[in-house]
Amino acid sequence: MYKTIHADVETRSPVDLRKQGAFVYFEHPDTSVLMMAYRLDDNPIKVWTYDQPCPDDLRAALEGDAKVVAYNAQFETLAFDLLAERKGWPRVAYDRYVDTAAAAVAMALPRALGDLAEALGLEVQKDKEGARLIRLFSMPRRPRKGEDPHGLYWNEPEDHPDDFARFAEYCKRDVETEEAAAARLVPLS
Repeated sequence: MYKTIHADVETRSPVDLRKQGAFVYFEHPDTSVLMMAYRLDDNPIKVWTYDQPCPDDLRAALEGDAKVVAYNAQFETLAFDLLAERKGWPRVAYDRYVDTAAAAVAMALPRALGDLAEALGLEVQKDKEGARLIRLFSMPRRPRKGEDPHGLYWNEPEDHPDDFARFAEYCKRDVETEEAAAARLVPLS
């Protein structure tokens, strides 16, 4: 049975996460999880996307007693809760989450994953193209000519397949960066 799930999710929502916070963000009916990169123990990183069911290996780990390790794990906690409520995924007990961001802060290290990776001189660094991809897929786009100016519109993955594939690589890199950071941090009790 798996012991550890390293996970990173990418989402989209009309809610401004920085202004409203994660709880309001995930409560919005138009918030959805677009993808998740995950590694089970030392296995290769895999990517799940919104158009697929919960992968069997991930379901087994979630239904087991594997720890879910993530950077700023509250976000992943809320994402997994959303997937449980809307897509029937297994619900994970909160005491199974390990937050490497909290460990970094406890060591007086930078809070942002990219800054932490830089400060620790990690071999794996956060992908700087992520900001562009998040703007492209995670935030609503402006209405185009002829569209209802009050409607909610997205850049859909199928309309930008190369960028969406790049987004998946960005998500995988976040898992690698979080793992490398976790290996250097003192775990919290």
